[in-house]
Amino acid sequence: MFTEKQIHNYIWSDKQRWGELIDPAGIPVPMAFLPDLSDLTPENLLFNMVVKLLAEYDGYVRSLELVGCEVPLAKAGDSTIRADFFAIFPGEPGLTILELKKSGQTERQAFTELLAYGNHTSSVFPFMSRDDTRYVLIAPLVERIVREAVLHTLVVEGEFIYTLIPYFQDDNDIKTLRLKPWIPDIADITALSTAAFNPNNFRVFKQVWEHEEGHWNGPPQQPVPNSVVHRMDMVSTYAAQIMEERRIHGFVYTSQHWSELHELLPYTNSLVIVGLNPFKIAYDLELIDGGIPPDELPSVIYSGVNLMTLFPGLSANAKDIHDEINYLDYLIRC
Repeated sequence: MFTEKQIHNYIWSDKQRWGELIDPAGIPVPMAFLPDLSDLTPENLLFNMVVKLLAEYDGYVRSLELVGCEVPLAKAGDSTIRADFFAIFPGEPGLTILELKKSGQTERQAFTELLAYGNHTSSVFPFMSRDDTRYVLIAPLVERIVREAVLHTLVVEGEFIYTLIPYFQDDNDIKTLRLKPWIPDIADITALSTAAFNPNNFRVFKQVWEHEEGHWNGPPQQPVPNSVVHRMDMVSTYAAQIMEERRIHGFVYTSQHWSELHELLPYTNSLVIVGLNPFKIAYDLELIDGGIPPDELPSVIYSGVNLMTLFPGLSANAKDIHDEINYLDYLIRC
């Protein structure tokens, strides 16, 4: 079997044929839904989102022009770190970083290195936009945690990431190297969507304020003036911008009670913010991975999963602490 160094050198020596190394992607056609959307499910919606993104990214990756191999990223006096490949898409801004690992034992390391290299390029080119850095991971993808990390980066973080699985048609001939695009199937997405869109994982916050006719409320028994609608829209838009800045995943809207009820219910105006609880989602994903059916996920009982389950390394120096207090339970409730 060939070393990673040999694979690097082979790809670089024949970089003009980069696109020819990649197998047909076989990206599925997005699912179609009934006109009334009665058959739409969160996992199908996420699946469509993923395959549409990958269909777009596939053509981009095949057309990349490799411009560097084993590129040193360290500055003078720093320890040596190297990105496996740099590439550009001719005629478009941005830089693509490619990281290759031939072993499943090191692919988790490759994923973290890939993102770290992206952060480094952001320090070289200050204030790059998110779309200016793109990632290609070449790895066996045998570890579930790596597949989940790729999906999370693609769907939740909104980063450009594409994965290729390396293999040889003849283990004794490096010229038979092929790169197979990894396309997640619906099963890969179901666990994420089930946990993320479980109704119990949404948290609701409601802020109310008083009736004020002419500013926040229209006159009773009359249509709401456009100025009032505009003010309410401004409130929800500003709240949505804050949620986006803080990376709170969810939705927000404003609403009003009938103006005629303001004497009985004086706080007629409300801002409703609905956000996903990331700690409860992590808890549910761990239960699903442990064999609990998604429709049997607990709604408020947090037991059997703590931070040591999600971060096994904690048991080396903090086992007693986590045996005494379930901090994941604390985080979920807060």
